[in-house]
Amino acid sequence: MGVYINAGSRQDTLETSGCANLLTKMLLRGSNSATKGQLAEEIEGMGASIQAKTDREITNLNITCLKGDISRAISILGDCVSNPTLDSAELELAK
Repeated sequence: MGVYINAGSRQDTLETSGCANLLTKMLLRGSNSATKGQLAEEIEGMGASIQAKTDREITNLNITCLKGDISRAISILGDCVSNPTLDSAELELAK
């Protein structure tokens, strides 16, 4: 299951170089409804794995899970993309 966003490092300027990759990392560091730990616990509890990647043209988040957990995976991905906390302490850790 994946979310593909039509934006990547190509949109970075000299002043913002690396921001696309940093934002991708931040999407997996918690949302308004789940902390980073809760997110990790839920994914591990499903026996799933999550991956985020930024290419030149595309940013994507993928969850590999069992067939029975697809609806939970969709919910997690949607939450990560739609409601990231973008916490300043987590931002400093991600840098």
